[in-house]
Amino acid sequence: MHPLFPLTAGDRSSHTLAIGCFASLCRDRLAEPLVAFTTTHPDVAVGVHDMSLGELLPAVEARRIAIAICPCEPVEELAHTNLWIDHAVVAMSRDHPLAAAPSIHAALLREEVLLISRDRNRAQLNRFLIERLFASTPPARIIADPRNDRLLERVSAGEGIALLCESQVDASLAPLVVRPLADARASFRLRAHWHASDGAPPLDTLLDLLTASREPRN
Repeated sequence: MHPLFPLTAGDRSSHTLAIGCFASLCRDRLAEPLVAFTTTHPDVAVGVHDMSLGELLPAVEARRIAIAICPCEPVEELAHTNLWIDHAVVAMSRDHPLAAAPSIHAALLREEVLLISRDRNRAQLNRFLIERLFASTPPARIIADPRNDRLLERVSAGEGIALLCESQVDASLAPLVVRPLADARASFRLRAHWHASDGAPPLDTLLDLLTASREPRN
């Protein structure tokens, strides 16, 4: 079934458009474009689906979703546009030895206890950051917290560190020290991928709004 289709066989005035998003990274950034989209196309319902990195591009290629937003490299079969840049950060307790370091590279974290979440989306993001930052030599001690709501509490207590993205930093991290990683691979690009042959006014409008929302000089 095509991701832009009538909701019911007998109703040609209502449609839905499916967007795939990696590990909730784009949900906050989608808010403003989607509000503008619903003003222009009030008859089109938009569904945003959290998916794993390995699921997103195959889902677009198979037309199970209309757009995939993820940190994947462009592929020949799909059109793409650059959207936002995100950056890996490390959260630690205020008295952590690295809290006052002039800069922090991923290599300095290999001997640390890395706390990760068991929540599906957060765990996928943790795996993505670990693979991107540490390649074949991840931290020796990685602990999956059995209670997702306690992870930041454990970091604050000095039981370990946590890897996050800059876009996730909010007031809940106020008790912690949050530092950007200085490695070149700590920054990554989020792109939108879609079938160029799937042109339709609602899809074109949404792509225009997403492009307009990106940071300057992208």
